[in-house]
Amino acid sequence: MSTSYKLIYFNIRGRGEVTRYLFAQAGVSYTDERIENKDWPALKPLTQYGFLPTLELNGGEHSITGSLVIPRYLAERPEFNLAGANPIENAQIAGVANFLQDLEHAILKLVRVKDNKEEVTKDFTEVQVPNFFGKLDGFCSTGGYLFQDKLTWVDFYFYELYEWIVAVMPNILDNYSSLKKLTTTIENLPNIAKWIKDRPQSAY
Repeated sequence: MSTSYKLIYFNIRGRGEVTRYLFAQAGVSYTDERIENKDWPALKPLTQYGFLPTLELNGGEHSITGSLVIPRYLAERPEFNLAGANPIENAQIAGVANFLQDLEHAILKLVRVKDNKEEVTKDFTEVQVPNFFGKLDGFCSTGGYLFQDKLTWVDFYFYELYEWIVAVMPNILDNYSSLKKLTTTIENLPNIAKWIKDRPQSAY
């Protein structure tokens, strides 16, 4: 019996988009339930942890919450096939995801800053970018992907973060040719290209 899926998240890309990318790439059908901001205060107390995204399985028989937990779960399912070959590889891929989450925090600090904007921007450009993008570029310099030579869910996580930062720093990858090639690879995947073209538009 096949599993039915419903992704519950806000009507933005945000932290739900990597999961949407996985569904698109795998060609697996799901319900993309989008919550409007005005409805969130009433719905928030009804959620397990008070935040989204949440993935419901088989009409709510089970639910999984968390922007990294959901894609890892899906990636390890055979119909998605976007994980490692064994538990060790899956743990190593999760390590890449943790590193990307640190990058996410640095990006959010940059785009949300109100005070000391010049100082935060300088730190991001001169410290955070070489640290994160330098290491990530090295990860994919040999096999073309962030984990060895296999397309996995963390490649889509990176692309999601890239979409956030390129909006404010269009030349962010000029010095990171392997990462630039990775983003092109992701964008040229037929199912991903179609999703990007057809998805609801949002600022972030």
